[in-house]
Amino acid sequence: MRRSLQHALSENMHTNLDENGKYKQEDLERWALEQGCTLEEFKRRWIITFKSAHWIFCNGVYKDPAHDSDVIHRAHALLNSAPVELWFENPETGIRKPKRLETLRFEYGTTPGRVIGSLEAARSRLVTDTFVEAFCPLRDLTPTHHKDVEEWLRLLLVSPLYTELLLDWIATITELGRITPALYLHGETGCGKSLLAQGLSRLWSDAPAGAENFFAARFNSGISNCPLLFADEKLPKGEGLLARICSDLSKGHFQMERKFFPVVTIKGSPRLLIAANDSNLLGKVKEELTSQAVDALTSRFLIAEVSPKSKPFLETLGMECTAQWGHEGTKIAEHALWLRDNREVDRTKRWLVQAPSTEAHLQLTLSGYAGTVMQFIVRSLEKLQEKTPDFKLRGGIRPGNGKLLVRAGFLLEATQRWKDFVGDEYKASPRRIGESLRDHLSNRHFRDGQFGMWFYEIKLDLVRAWINLNGLGDWEAIETMINKETK
Repeated sequence: MRRSLQHALSENMHTNLDENGKYKQEDLERWALEQGCTLEEFKRRWIITFKSAHWIFCNGVYKDPAHDSDVIHRAHALLNSAPVELWFENPETGIRKPKRLETLRFEYGTTPGRVIGSLEAARSRLVTDTFVEAFCPLRDLTPTHHKDVEEWLRLLLVSPLYTELLLDWIATITELGRITPALYLHGETGCGKSLLAQGLSRLWSDAPAGAENFFAARFNSGISNCPLLFADEKLPKGEGLLARICSDLSKGHFQMERKFFPVVTIKGSPRLLIAANDSNLLGKVKEELTSQAVDALTSRFLIAEVSPKSKPFLETLGMECTAQWGHEGTKIAEHALWLRDNREVDRTKRWLVQAPSTEAHLQLTLSGYAGTVMQFIVRSLEKLQEKTPDFKLRGGIRPGNGKLLVRAGFLLEATQRWKDFVGDEYKASPRRIGESLRDHLSNRHFRDGQFGMWFYEIKLDLVRAWINLNGLGDWEAIETMINKETK
């Protein structure tokens, strides 16, 4: 909790001081104007206190909050150049002692009624009875068109349509008061997925914030330095992840908890960038989603495949050049600001970027228990293709005449096959199998036969999607079975 004196003093470095080492009058007047108050009122705004948190004004900005246990130390370091008296001298003995916190707060501080955070505010300031803490103010960068960055961005994705959506996403990344989908880039290593995240983070900080810490950890204050959350090769763990992503990307506000400090409501929408070789991260999330939840989540993800063409382009430029794009320089960030100022983006919709729904919808539909049911169906179809097929399967899995019919009761009866085909992670459950078939995997269900058994007509695009996403099964062979005419 306690910072070193050297670090605190480095925060207070200011070259524009008078002969006594104090801030000049013109700076004080400018800061009072920026804070929306008179110079006289500004004298009571050097320290803002709310519960156990204390924000100290230094060099034109309020620094990160200090705790009760650390505030005196921080005040003496950060207010050294301010027109405040930090010491008390006993008139009888002449001994000087540091003033107590209560005295400093009474003479130079203010206590607001509440504190809120903002991802959009350029600086922290007191507005009537509310202290607005500015998180992630933009760095002072010059918007610049970089031809090499532009060429790489044009090569980065396989689809020209998604390239335009990517450029829209980048052009609006600083509009944190508006909502936009998470960007999920998948494809081979070396194309620049992580480089893009690193380069865009330089708009605010030196590196992106970890998505794991934001979505899965109790203390999620990493976002206080950078609103760009980065998930590298895996999604954060934890229950209700997709619901949390859905909420935090679409509400326009979220809760932030810092160790030892009060929980703060932050206004704004963070940005989430997922980079992975795996194209099916969403499908591997073990969450039970209703069809309505799947529909709602679909617009939250912009899923795009990176092109292998971008890899040799980056290799030709070399590490020394691309280091200036993000790891050491700010070329990607500068280009993003240029896109912000020059690219025409339709901002009339609720979501800044409209994500095509197909792939995200497929992955989310096939996540959790529904994906397990589809796994059973595909494995059953594989067994039916063998030279000596298991004819007992035909009682419950019926491909033919352009359709694939599944009897729900069969999945429950085939207990051993369920274990053989899908393992023990999910138990066969009548309710969950029925919900998966009815709500996610089928077009319709009907009674068939003299005993009136219920059959579901499975969506064939989901069968194909599960095979493609998981790399298991032979779709061409299965399609042949489905299209074969039967009695």
